[in-house]
Amino acid sequence: FYCYHKWEKARQEYEKAVLLQPKLSDTYRVKAYFHNMMSETEQAIAAAEKAVQIDPMSFNNCLSLGDIYYREGRYGDAKKVLWPLTKKYADNKVAQKVFGMASFLNGDIEEARMAFQQVPPSLKSVSLYTTAKYIFELHHGDKQLIVNYLDQLLEISKTKWVPPSIIANVAFSLGK
Repeated sequence: FYCYHKWEKARQEYEKAVLLQPKLSDTYRVKAYFHNMMSETEQAIAAAEKAVQIDPMSFNNCLSLGDIYYREGRYGDAKKVLWPLTKKYADNKVAQKVFGMASFLNGDIEEARMAFQQVPPSLKSVSLYTTAKYIFELHHGDKQLIVNYLDQLLEISKTKWVPPSIIANVAFSLGK
């Protein structure tokens, strides 16, 4: 129902799912994202926290809670939830990216730098993670690295689709 923009019906279905399976953490995690998309911050956080309470070892539950905290500007809370994920799943780019950006916005520059260094230099990606990494580097003095990355994106875009928002973010960060 959510996909069809039937918000109240979707809300009812999420509530029903919680009643039918109150011990299944996924029901709370999905409900949290519904509330987040509806700009119902407190309900989103409560549902995501409940998902983590039910299954604190779930990567998806912890990442979801950390992501919601991050989106709400609660960077310290996001870091607390994401820190164990970055250690246990060191190769997971999503956890590293959200942790890195939360650290950066929280003023913890060295933690941000360490999170962004988890991406191997050989990874030539046009992901939002890689873009965030390069924008972070720009803010800390390595402008040539960003120029090279923008050139790389433009070259890749000749043969492969690159989301325009990624190119725009990098170009904008350079002041172009």
